[in-house]
Amino acid sequence: MPERSKRRFRSDARRACVLALLLAPVSFPAFGERLSLAAAQEAQSARAEEELLLSADVNREDFAEPAPVVRLANGQFLVEDTTLRKWRMIVPPVAPIVRGMSRLYPLDAIAGIVVRYDAAAQHLSIIAPAIAFDPSVVRSVGFRYPTPTPPPWGGFVNYAAVGQRGGGFTDYGAQLEAGAFSSHGVLVAGVLAQSNDTRKGATRLDTTYTRDFPARLESLRVGDTTTQAGAWGRAVRVGGVQWGTDFGLQPGYSPYPTITAGGQAALPSTVDIFINNALVAQRPVPPGPFSITNIPTVSGAGTTQVVVRDLLGRETVVTQTFYGATDLLQPGLSQYSIAAGWERDNFGSASNDYGRPVATGLWRHGFTSTLTGEVRGEALREQGAAGASVSALFPSVGVLSGTLAGSHARGAGTGALVGVAFNRQTNDASVSVSAQWTTDAFRLSGTGNGSEIPELQAAATVGYAFGRYGSLNVGYVNQRFHQRPATGQPDPVPAVGPSTVSRNSQFGTIAYTLALPLGAAINLVALRSFGSERETIVTATLTIPWGAAQSASLSQTSRRGASNGNSDFTQVTLQRNLPIGEGWGYRLVGQTPGDYQASIAAQNNYAGYSLEGARFQGQDSVRASLSGSLGFIAGRVFAARELTDSFALVRVDDFPGVGVLLDNQRAGRTDSDGYAVLPRLRAYDINRVSIDLQDLPLDAEMGSLSVDAVPYYRSGILVDFPVRRARGATFRLMLETGEPMPAGAIVRIVGSEMPFPVGLGGAAYVAGLGRENRLSASWSGASCEFDLPLMATPDPLPDLGTVVCRGVRK
Repeated sequence: MPERSKRRFRSDARRACVLALLLAPVSFPAFGERLSLAAAQEAQSARAEEELLLSADVNREDFAEPAPVVRLANGQFLVEDTTLRKWRMIVPPVAPIVRGMSRLYPLDAIAGIVVRYDAAAQHLSIIAPAIAFDPSVVRSVGFRYPTPTPPPWGGFVNYAAVGQRGGGFTDYGAQLEAGAFSSHGVLVAGVLAQSNDTRKGATRLDTTYTRDFPARLESLRVGDTTTQAGAWGRAVRVGGVQWGTDFGLQPGYSPYPTITAGGQAALPSTVDIFINNALVAQRPVPPGPFSITNIPTVSGAGTTQVVVRDLLGRETVVTQTFYGATDLLQPGLSQYSIAAGWERDNFGSASNDYGRPVATGLWRHGFTSTLTGEVRGEALREQGAAGASVSALFPSVGVLSGTLAGSHARGAGTGALVGVAFNRQTNDASVSVSAQWTTDAFRLSGTGNGSEIPELQAAATVGYAFGRYGSLNVGYVNQRFHQRPATGQPDPVPAVGPSTVSRNSQFGTIAYTLALPLGAAINLVALRSFGSERETIVTATLTIPWGAAQSASLSQTSRRGASNGNSDFTQVTLQRNLPIGEGWGYRLVGQTPGDYQASIAAQNNYAGYSLEGARFQGQDSVRASLSGSLGFIAGRVFAARELTDSFALVRVDDFPGVGVLLDNQRAGRTDSDGYAVLPRLRAYDINRVSIDLQDLPLDAEMGSLSVDAVPYYRSGILVDFPVRRARGATFRLMLETGEPMPAGAIVRIVGSEMPFPVGLGGAAYVAGLGRENRLSASWSGASCEFDLPLMATPDPLPDLGTVVCRGVRK
């Protein structure tokens, strides 16, 4: 085909296609209708939906991150399920609208919701009921104690000397205790020396190395230590090693089961939690149902109040009851103790009397919040024992415990122990009942041939508080021992029969206490024994305090049925307690028919002293004592009162005579070098140490006046207060020409950036000076330097006269 014909054919074909498309709706109705409907639907859909990116607040809680939202023509809003989760809202129970990978839900499908849209601000405000939100769980963590401060290397020596004269005899005694500590633990050893008519010489007491691990709640002891008794055993002194759990290493930690309180909030709110009307926790909660866990409790039955306070100040109170049991462990929490060594006999009278080898193990575990179990075992040479106990909480009843143990010993055979106990405590009343039985063959470590193990040991106490009318407690104890052949050793209880001894006891007590105005109190106590001697003792005491440390008491005692006859006596006591720091105290006691006791005690920063005189049944005696310590820490040797606990060496620059307070009580004062020793700090606990602002001189620059000291066990801690002497002085600064330094010049101590401007006539003031000082002055591009010595003077702001600045450089 010629090229011209080809071009004409293509042109005609294009015109035919255009004409066909124009005539399609007429020539092909079905096809045209479908095409027009699709186009119309697409256009309508575009007009019916808006894809928006909006900021939002939900129940007045703002969310900064914009959220994708689809707005329909009918006013509905669709949001993705991920957005609902960010808002902590529930996903409505309707079928979602799927758009690609997104699942959209209409907000109005959530019951009770109100949505307001601000087109100008592109913001969405949502108000929803509390049930529209997912529940939240808030853990109520108690006060967190700071991590204890690892101690530097140091040591101490405690001493206590006593002399006594009475009844024609003179006794002397002294006790020494030496300790060395570092970040790796503390080693403490003690010695007792005596000199009297029956004993002369020295006896070693305990020698123990202790290493605590507060973060793990575990402790290691090597040397003289004590085994864990558990529910049915006995604590026994041993020489060896012990490793186990120690909850006391974190005072803020509660190993006992806690409670959970819940409620719901429509708006962001603050929740106050009260236990028996005492505030124990305060936590913010988001809108919706909430539960607060790990709330610490008190022992016994009580009431929890949850006060929900929203942004508008509206309050809702939810009250529920609980029962706290300190006999139980938290669910999943375990406690253990392992010890091995040799039984220590005759402690205090023999230095190295170690007997049979012994090993003990104890494990307790909280299975649930209402059930705790315990397993314990011990093994000695030719003897062993094992047993288990369980404690269960019945919230409406109390705590019920049961124990079962068995033993086997050579020569005694197999024995058994069975025990039960019940305890219930409320705000007003308390009941405690326990009983334990053993067979004749049952043996335990630390009891020799078993003569010290009761056949029956039962006790019961009942108490009730009458509010302002006082409180009443009634108790009963029954202890009965197995009848065994007499050993020939002296026994204070008369023998029963020709070949047996009895140490049985059975008695009841009644105690009543009534609080009176001004801190006074009345105590009535009656004791009745039901043994071979049916003796009754009744005592009434009136106590009247005055001041912070002084008190007086008057008591009357009547005894009936005693083997030496009936008796009555009256006692009057006046006393003043020793303060925590420097000071003195006394105690005066007078008792009919002519007995008395008088003592006075005093203590300063370096030692404690006491003097006592007494007359009893016609015999006069007098006693004097001296106690104190020598210590070393952070390169400083010091003398102080006895360091029976942890201690702190406090430094307040070089200020002498500054009062140092422990828990807001004056506990010491700084010496001439600015140091003071606080001898009684609680290990692992917060000891609030502060200084008295009024004792600081005018030239003192102060930082913090209070420091929280958290020491390790029987160790020292250095507390250095950020208080420094300003050491300021005034002077007149002159140039070599005889003219005063220009006003506005800047003076600095060489090596310091602190500026001090010069006033008119060269008047200058500079702080932070030492004995020898090099200063510089700069002004208008010029500078010079000068020396400024500062001699010791009682004047807090001395005037150093005229000083010349030489060697001006430009």
